[in-house]
Amino acid sequence: MSVLKRKSARPEAICALISAMQACSKTAPELVEETGLSLPTVINWLRAAHGARLIYIAAWSNDRNTTAHYAWGRGTDAARPPVMSPAQRMAKHRQAKKNNM
Repeated sequence: MSVLKRKSARPEAICALISAMQACSKTAPELVEETGLSLPTVINWLRAAHGARLIYIAAWSNDRNTTAHYAWGRGTDAARPPVMSPAQRMAKHRQAKKNNM
C-alpha cells in the first residue's frame, strides 16, 4: 500500500503569486494563469492572506459569477454587490439576448 504525499507549492510560485498581487488587483483565475499553481492552492493562499490582512478585496465583478479582485495591502474590503433576484437575473438575460440580436 502506497501513501500519497501532498505536494506543497513551490517557493518560486508563491513568490510569483505575491509579486503578481503587488502589481495590481487580480482574481483567483488570473493568479492561477500567471503562477501555474492550482486553483485550490491559490484560493487557500488568498483566504489565509486575507485573514492575516495582507490583502484586501479591491473590487467585485459581476459578469457571470460574482468574483473578488484581490489587491496587496491593508485597504478596506469593497462592499459585495447585492444578490439579484430570479426576476432580475431573467430581465438581465433577456436584455443581453435582445442586444445580441
